[in-house]
Amino acid sequence: ELAPVCVGMSILPNRACALLGAALTIAALAGTPVPAEGQTPGSTALQDGMQHYRSGNPEAAIPAFERALESDSSQREAYVLLSSSLLQTGRVDRARRVAETGLERFPRAPALHLARAEALVQAERWPEALASYERVHRRARAGTSLPGGLSAEDVSDRIGRLHLQIGG
Repeated sequence: ELAPVCVGMSILPNRACALLGAALTIAALAGTPVPAEGQTPGSTALQDGMQHYRSGNPEAAIPAFERALESDSSQREAYVLLSSSLLQTGRVDRARRVAETGLERFPRAPALHLARAEALVQAERWPEALASYERVHRRARAGTSLPGGLSAEDVSDRIGRLHLQIGG
């Protein structure tokens, strides 16, 4: 079964799409503690968005993640999950812009690089997508941990499929 972020994609096999979707979700959710007493509006909105996201309702998650970022733009997880939710609802260009905004704040976040790459693939912006995947691959080979059990080999597989898609 295809992961929601990969719906309509032809270059990634089911396993790779499932891994990418899981990686983005796990990357965002794993580092997000459940807010304690004295929650901020941003943490409450993030939790609301995550509840919608986990229940498979990205459309309802989007405004919650937007509120979370308006309240506290330092929430890396909100950028990742907002981008993923936007991809799931077909708003590819906006998903890319959200990932890029997150990368301005968190330039070394693999999940944001993966979200950007996924949006670029869906927009058929092959060279840019390829460059994004290659950046993640270089970091993974250098020892950077990738989210959700994604490996350097998985990214290498994506790169190979992308080369096939663009004929190079």
